[in-house]
Amino acid sequence: MTPNDMEYIKSQFKSLHEKIKLLTEKAEKRSWVKVGFIMQVTGWDAQGMRKARENGLVKRRRSKEKGIEYLLESIPDMFIKNKPQN
Repeated sequence: MTPNDMEYIKSQFKSLHEKIKLLTEKAEKRSWVKVGFIMQVTGWDAQGMRKARENGLVKRRRSKEKGIEYLLESIPDMFIKNKPQN
């Protein structure tokens, strides 16, 4: 095997690695939604939402443009009562 062959194989592995990385990044769905949507799919009231936040059941973020949003995929499936339509 020549050094050129090794470089070719190395470039092919690098290309394959980049493609796999891109596919896995696309596969991770992240749905940031408002509090009303979370309450709708879980059946939680305001007190339930507070407990969920305090116990780390739901991840949230705050932005100046959109306010507070919650990561739908962070809620354990056992709490989802009404599945959202995709």
